[in-house]
Amino acid sequence: MTLDEIKEIIKANIIEVLEDNDVKVDISTIEDQQIFGAESILDSLDLVGVIASVEEVVQEKTGKVIVIVDENFIVSDDSPLASILSLSNFVLSKINAA
Repeated sequence: MTLDEIKEIIKANIIEVLEDNDVKVDISTIEDQQIFGAESILDSLDLVGVIASVEEVVQEKTGKVIVIVDENFIVSDDSPLASILSLSNFVLSKINAA
């Protein structure tokens, strides 16, 4: 699975959540949006749903079981939730390590 494929999976899940919540967001700039925190486009429950969906899609497409939120996720100096790209890189590292 490539970084671009992971980014598309994450973007699709975020867009679906936002549409379900009737939140308007400029899809052309969604990759630059903060995923979680003060400037976030998602609340904590939405984020949990996105992460669970990404884990499920990764398993379906690769056969690998990954857990995104673990001790490395929590203590990481560079937050995986800073952007779609940072989360994608984190997920790719999980897939490669599985």
